Amino acid sequence: MKCLLQNVLLAFAFVCVVVAGLPEETLAHGEAGLTFTATSTSENGVSRYVDVDYTELAIIARDSSGRFTFNLFADAERTQPVNYTDMWVRIVENNDSKFRKTVFAGPIYRTEFGGVGFLFTFPDSGKYTLHVRYNDANKDNYGETLAEAEFPLDVLRSLDENSFDFGSMEFMVGLLSGAFVALLGLLPMLMRKRSA
Repeated sequence: MKCLLQNVLLAFAFVCVVVAGLPEETLAHGEAGLTFTATSTSENGVSRYVDVDYTELAIIARDSSGRFTFNLFADAERTQPVNYTDMWVRIVENNDSKFRKTVFAGPIYRTEFGGVGFLFTFPDSGKYTLHVRYNDANKDNYGETLAEAEFPLDVLRSLDENSFDFGSMEFMVGLLSGAFVALLGLLPMLMRKRSA
């Protein structure tokens, strides 16, 4: 029994040391955040590697803005960047209706210095899809599509979404509707008292 207790205490101490030694945050591409990758094959069979980084470890609606940073590579090791002039980005809310709401759509031009990307705050929690298309406007009349990719995004609820706002429009409409229905219900009783 004494040997079993010593082994349990030794195992507990080992787990405590391992947990204390874990890093506090996960690093992706040198920074803490999320990384999305996909392989895109063009019409002529050339593979491109789409790389999208998000600065935060989780995407949370309304609470904070996160920066999307976009890269395009010719190799799986991500050492050979591909030149492109601009890209088209679209973020669509996935819902059960046939009309999906677009919450962001627009061109992003490649910069000479720094990362190519933008800050974005998601309006609500839920499931979204990030569509990315890299273009080279130097080729052909209207440019050439170099790569395309889609990424599913899970956006978590913010603390604001979990709290009730008594000053919100929904609360006021509900309060006024309830008062109107109560008045309609009391109206027959008031009419009987007047006629008596």
